[in-house]
Amino acid sequence: MSEQARIDLGEPQDPYRPYTHLVPLVEDLVRRGNRLTITGKRGEAFVSTQGGYNAYLAEPLDMAYLRATYDLGGYSYDAATDRLTDGRNWVSVYGSDSGR
Repeated sequence: MSEQARIDLGEPQDPYRPYTHLVPLVEDLVRRGNRLTITGKRGEAFVSTQGGYNAYLAEPLDMAYLRATYDLGGYSYDAATDRLTDGRNWVSVYGSDSGR
């Protein structure tokens, strides 16, 4: 890709749902064959936990694809837990059915 899509880090669309800026990224991974293993009561991708909001995917995060497609400069990735984190908003995306 010649131009990277931009994820709006730190400015979720809804202050009561601080994960909204990561929904397109999770939806993209699901379109590419991954699947959610836990959803909210109304089918939301992110669920509330003591540590913030998390999305849980069954397969490993495709970090090569994500880095090539999105600007992840403000995010951290922990390979040991297969977790992409927006620490500013307390939001994480877990791959490999991890993070439980």
